[in-house]
Amino acid sequence: MSGAGYPFARDEALACRDEILREMKGVAWGSDLAREVVCCHITNYWLEGLIDKRPLPILVDSFTGEAIMLTTDHYRVSDWQKLEQILSLLPDVEGGRKEGWVRFTPIAGEMRRSRAALNPKGNDTLEVFCRTLKLADEARQWLEKLAGNVLSYKIREMVDPRSEKALDSASTRVEPEIPPEIASQLVHNYMSNFYANWTEDIIPILGNKTPRQSLKTAKGRQAVVDLLKSYEHGEERRVKDQGGEPFDFGFLWERLGLKRE
Repeated sequence: MSGAGYPFARDEALACRDEILREMKGVAWGSDLAREVVCCHITNYWLEGLIDKRPLPILVDSFTGEAIMLTTDHYRVSDWQKLEQILSLLPDVEGGRKEGWVRFTPIAGEMRRSRAALNPKGNDTLEVFCRTLKLADEARQWLEKLAGNVLSYKIREMVDPRSEKALDSASTRVEPEIPPEIASQLVHNYMSNFYANWTEDIIPILGNKTPRQSLKTAKGRQAVVDLLKSYEHGEERRVKDQGGEPFDFGFLWERLGLKRE
């Protein structure tokens, strides 16, 4: 080959490597045949990566381990005053009719994670938004048991965030101008909060284990390392596309006692 760099998605690069190793069993690495095998496989994988339509990855909610499905249940409300009174007595709900309500779950420290957002619409409509079907089903059961006498269920709307509808909506949205330094700080704060408990969170791709639990086996340790590397590669792509400074995942490596490879 020419010595040029060939960009690969990480999973494709690993698949290419594994196939080369299978093909090279019994072949001397310094031979002409070895050169041909390596060149052909790298070139083929690279070209396929350029022309193939890549499926969008399944987005998984770290709290439930479920695929994200943006779900909105619509209710007709017959007595707003009674509904406000019911919700105001609940320790895991905050807000009001003007701004809407949020039902949350406490997590580490003072952090909380939203379970459902209750948004009043018009004179008699309440929309309950959840990010997964499991959370939506739980919210519907909870709300109907709690206030079934003052509201009635109408219909459910579901949107896959990978669907054309969601992508079209995102692409047509006009984003406000944000100074680069503020945008960078917002991203950093969000990422810091999002990954604050990552080492102790159950991760589906790690076999529903936490990263710390996965370190107990060699295979699990490698899976954690590969996952952290994929996060860092994702940050590199984000910065290349959007600019700004990459988020530093170093604290996760340190917290798990791992050295960057």
